[in-house]
Amino acid sequence: MATCLVITPAFAETEQEIFERVFGKPADVRADHITVPLILNKTRRDPVNIIIGVEPQATRINSADLLERIHDRAITTLQQNIEKSTDSQGYISARELVSLGLEVLLDQQTVELYIDIPPELQQPSSTNLITRQPPFPLLQATSISPVSSYLNLRVAMDYLHDDQNPAISGRRPARLALEHAVRIHDWVMELNGTYTEAAVYPWQRGDARLVYDDTNRMQRYSFGDLSYPVSGFQNFQPMAGITMARNFSLQPYRITQPVSEADIFLKSPSKVEVLVNDRVVRTLRLDAGEHNIRDFPFTSGLNDVQLKITDDLGRTEIVEQPYFFDSNLLMPGLSEYSLSLGVPSSIQNGHYNYDTDLPGVSMFYRHGVRPELTLGGNLQVNRYQYMLGTEALWATYMGTLHADLAVSGIDSIGSGHRARLQYSYYDAGSALVADQHWTAYVDYTAPAFAALGNLAPLNMVSYETGASYSQRLGLRTSGGLALGYQAGRYSFDDARLVDVFLTRSLGPFVTTRLNVEYRHTGSHNEKQAFLSLLWSPRDGRSQFTTTFDTNNQSSSVLWQRNPEYSVDDTELSLGTEHSDNNSRIFGHVRYVGYRAETSFSSDIIQPTDGQLASQQLTSVQFATAAVYAQGHFAISRPVTDSFAIIVPNRNLERMIVGVDPVEEHFAARTDRFGDGVLPNLPSYFPRKVNIHVPDLPMGQDLGQDSFVLLPRYKSGTVIEVDTNGTVLLGGILHNSKGEVLALQAGEITAPGKPDWQARTLFTNRKGIFRVDGLEPGSYELRMFSEPDRAIRFDIPADAFGFYDIGTLTLAEPKSVSQR
Repeated sequence: MATCLVITPAFAETEQEIFERVFGKPADVRADHITVPLILNKTRRDPVNIIIGVEPQATRINSADLLERIHDRAITTLQQNIEKSTDSQGYISARELVSLGLEVLLDQQTVELYIDIPPELQQPSSTNLITRQPPFPLLQATSISPVSSYLNLRVAMDYLHDDQNPAISGRRPARLALEHAVRIHDWVMELNGTYTEAAVYPWQRGDARLVYDDTNRMQRYSFGDLSYPVSGFQNFQPMAGITMARNFSLQPYRITQPVSEADIFLKSPSKVEVLVNDRVVRTLRLDAGEHNIRDFPFTSGLNDVQLKITDDLGRTEIVEQPYFFDSNLLMPGLSEYSLSLGVPSSIQNGHYNYDTDLPGVSMFYRHGVRPELTLGGNLQVNRYQYMLGTEALWATYMGTLHADLAVSGIDSIGSGHRARLQYSYYDAGSALVADQHWTAYVDYTAPAFAALGNLAPLNMVSYETGASYSQRLGLRTSGGLALGYQAGRYSFDDARLVDVFLTRSLGPFVTTRLNVEYRHTGSHNEKQAFLSLLWSPRDGRSQFTTTFDTNNQSSSVLWQRNPEYSVDDTELSLGTEHSDNNSRIFGHVRYVGYRAETSFSSDIIQPTDGQLASQQLTSVQFATAAVYAQGHFAISRPVTDSFAIIVPNRNLERMIVGVDPVEEHFAARTDRFGDGVLPNLPSYFPRKVNIHVPDLPMGQDLGQDSFVLLPRYKSGTVIEVDTNGTVLLGGILHNSKGEVLALQAGEITAPGKPDWQARTLFTNRKGIFRVDGLEPGSYELRMFSEPDRAIRFDIPADAFGFYDIGTLTLAEPKSVSQR
């Protein structure tokens, strides 16, 4: 819609009078260049240069300035038309802008330029419903240590008591496991090992490998004893060699799955409520124009999306659109792959043996072709056999289809093939009869089909198929049915399976489940029922479970108590089980401390036939770790991936320095055993930690009490906790007449320390002041009421905690010593 440029007058004046009154010169003089603020679609932007003309339509705007301000709002065609309409001096007139469809207004009272781009000429805005950015600024992250290491130590010991056979009673051989990792810059060396007391070969080496991560390409390289991913019908075979694999966890905020989106056009500013499966996930307030809403928080299966649009007049419109989502799909153009080259490995007599005469390859490649289609292929081969496979994942509104097909060959046997087709459909609707989940599959295996490492295949099942259906039945009940069939080969009988289940909530804390299963194999029929009842009291920490199984006529009762805190708390469980053969009483206690984890369990078995004696097996386990980073050693509970060491300075050595406090508990803390350790940091995920010193003395300032960590694979980080000051300064201020400086403000600076942060002080009605966070040294005090006069004073080197400086007089030019 084209409109005229308007000048808003305060009262009736001619254009000549308006020009002269606003700009202070007659209108017949040469036009002047001025800079005015730009208000673009009610949003203030950077100023633009304009040339005021005698007539409103003759006013010209600098095209370069204008295009820079509107490049993110105007469509490309409009920007191109503005460039074409620009004169030789680089300006475009208001008349031309109006002819291009813009609304232009110059407010002569505020001297501001208003330009509105109508909705049809605006670029579509994009709104992401899921935040994919790190929650903390990564540039502020504390650097990891160039060299770090940890060693986990786990010890287990059992004691067996047998009433009937005292010869086997007593302590069982102790077992020990070592898990070691060393990181030097970007390279990580991993080495594991075990020790078994009284074994023929007590010490056994575990896997040893060297790992390097290329985070920019999301690739991980491994050298040594490999742990490589597989796909389709591939089989993992222990192997030593080299692996290159795409690892999405190296960029955890990278979008790897297809992004769902919806486009809407708003004729006026509106409120848009986004509902996924009848749940409001976001409420947006959007301007008029075209908008792209992306990245809906979907669950796997069919998702119902509703956009409830309410404009500025209260009119409501609902846009509905179904989406089918599968978490295994890849974003179009994105690939996942793995390539491993090596030789088979095995453990014999406690030693690793490598078959260097049989090198092999294991690889797969998956690629996102379209948002709903991902294709892939895989290969495993050595000198004696091969397996070549393909896979496809296709998501439709009717469900997901996943197909795998592979052929294999063995020199001494021949070739074979295997095919599998799986179907899955999930509707997370909110009706009383909803949460429908359908699955089905069919799988055929030829007699000679074999994965890598299997040279003598024995495929007793030719094909098998199955299907299941489940859904919610009302608010508290859900149920389902599963069917299965296996066709045997050789002497293996066919088998049929029917399984029915029903789950019902009896209240907010009680849930029951009933499974009834019928299995027919050859001439043998088997019926089985399983009943369970789960009670979770209101406290959320305890749980009672009771079960009954007709298969072995067993019943059990189990009580569990979960820890309230992740560290420095205890997990308990106690239960009993009774069957036709025996009765059991068992219990387990586990404590997670700051420096170690310990557990104790006992299992007492009493046969019910009275012919066999009872047995009691008692187990004790202990786990701890030693860590090193940047010259600091510490003791910790076992490290799961990466770790951080909390190192306080000497002023905090005898105090508790904790991380992420929850009441009186911490995720890590210092104590008499040394520095604190945070041992459970996942790689490449930023983590913010808060430092707390509960007994920080009066006058001390903790300084930085929050840190952002960005660990890499099995890395160590040192958090240095420092105190900026250890002195609370107190005194009385007088003016030059000896009068109390009451209710005045001033500032303390440290001459010769430009980076030292000044401290502000305030006096009370008696002139008394208190300032914390200082340290021994020389200072200068100035009052804001008399900034040209200063008082110099010193805090002695042995001052700590509260230090009374006495009376300071503003007229006194010399430094004041301790009173």
